[in-house]
Amino acid sequence: MTESLGWVVAAVVGVLAILNRLVAGKRERMEGPTAPPEQVAAPHAQDAIETAARRNMGEVDDALEGEDVAGDLARLANRAARRRSK
Repeated sequence: MTESLGWVVAAVVGVLAILNRLVAGKRERMEGPTAPPEQVAAPHAQDAIETAARRNMGEVDDALEGEDVAGDLARLANRAARRRSK
């Protein structure tokens, strides 16, 4: 009798394992992959960065054409350092 009890327990565990696989497989198939969220702020941030870069490059070009090139570039670098430290 104890030998048959082991077989019954093994059969019940096997059936439960199979049922678990079937239920888990259905959950995964129903969810599916999700689409990435729509980027709302990214284009605005990219435009702001490009505008700032163009403005800063214009200031650098103006500094390179002046009489005191080293002084003008140092002034721009100091101003940028103060902005970053705030």
